[in-house]
Amino acid sequence: MSRMLEVRGLSKAFGGLQAVLDFHMEVEPGELVGIIGPNGAGKTTLFNLMTGFLRPDSGQVILKGSDITGLKPHEVVNRGMTRTFQLVELFKEMTVLENVMVPLLSARARKTLGRKPWHRAMDYLERVGLGHRALERTASLAFGELRLLDIARAMATEPEVLLLDEPFSGLDAQDAVVLSRAIGEMHCSGQTMVIIEHRLRDLLRLAGRIVAMVFGEKVAEGSPEQVMNDQRVISAYLGQRRP
Repeated sequence: MSRMLEVRGLSKAFGGLQAVLDFHMEVEPGELVGIIGPNGAGKTTLFNLMTGFLRPDSGQVILKGSDITGLKPHEVVNRGMTRTFQLVELFKEMTVLENVMVPLLSARARKTLGRKPWHRAMDYLERVGLGHRALERTASLAFGELRLLDIARAMATEPEVLLLDEPFSGLDAQDAVVLSRAIGEMHCSGQTMVIIEHRLRDLLRLAGRIVAMVFGEKVAEGSPEQVMNDQRVISAYLGQRRP
């Protein structure tokens, strides 16, 4: 089987700041890959490049063998790759259930045969532990619950590759357990995922492979144990200065 996702030499600069430099990554079908790095390492910029929110200066993004570099975000979603965001933006005046029903209107989701949209939306809410809040206004949710809702919305587009940007940020211990269980179940069912996360303990329990970024470059890749014992990664987290 061919690779699900390939990132080939992606680079992006903002003026004199090189945010991402010649980044390469390959993700196999059904794999769960974690991306780590200190603040400013370029992780979210990488996701923005991969999903059409930014256009790279150079490089390619290959999804299921097709070049999707430069496609608009909704086109990337319809090709099968969806992402969440660090800053959650939801329809606060709508109900929790209605928020999940919105992405079910995407061209990709409409092609999926099955039950009525509200039944499908409830499935995604149950997966992230929000089924009991389905009919409440989204504005009433706590921050951690909003993040869980954002993940449910991403799942509703039926992605073949799901990109999660700091999904555990703001979650208390109980919500983190619920999310870990949901991610683990998705992974076991064959969902391909790439996760950016600062809460390393939560990520290392889930990811089979870790990629570490520092100053926009990949500095280490391998099993969680290999990467966390890499001297370049240790130096980055202990405050290495930019050369």
